[in-house]
Amino acid sequence: MSYNPKYDGMIVDLPQEPIDSPIEEEAEPMPPIDALGDILAPAIKQIVEVVQCPPSVAYHSILAAATYAAQNKGSVLIDGRTVLLHSFFVTIAESGCRKSGADYWAMKPVKDFERSLGLKYNNLKKEYDTKKEAYDALKKRAGSNAKTVAERVSAIESLGPEPIPPKTPILLP
Repeated sequence: MSYNPKYDGMIVDLPQEPIDSPIEEEAEPMPPIDALGDILAPAIKQIVEVVQCPPSVAYHSILAAATYAAQNKGSVLIDGRTVLLHSFFVTIAESGCRKSGADYWAMKPVKDFERSLGLKYNNLKKEYDTKKEAYDALKKRAGSNAKTVAERVSAIESLGPEPIPPKTPILLP
């Protein structure tokens, strides 16, 4: 005997065997992991092992990460217009399938690379700021004893070209 709120507190006998569902779940087809080659296939297998997610979730995460990493390598010419490659991925899986964990490990190399670019830029920016400050100070003093505009221009030109700032990285999340 077990309690069922449907019967407003009455105790009734409920069947103990599972009820046949009219909707039968089909086994999830195995994605063609080995078709992704010597780099991506082992990454998928490692994510499945570490994250304990279904192979299809790991497959999707790796495919999305690889596409993200490669999309700046080409473009498409349509009607004379150049269109950049881009992809959008949506993972549809039940809660608890470890989608976030699979995405984290699939995108980790990309995030690490982006972080290294950010650190490199910060170092180059500090170096540029120092050179620019020194250049501006010298430029301000250059030709201070000059008697003509031509002498002042000559003194400023003798400093050489102004330091060039590093390219600002543009990384989209």
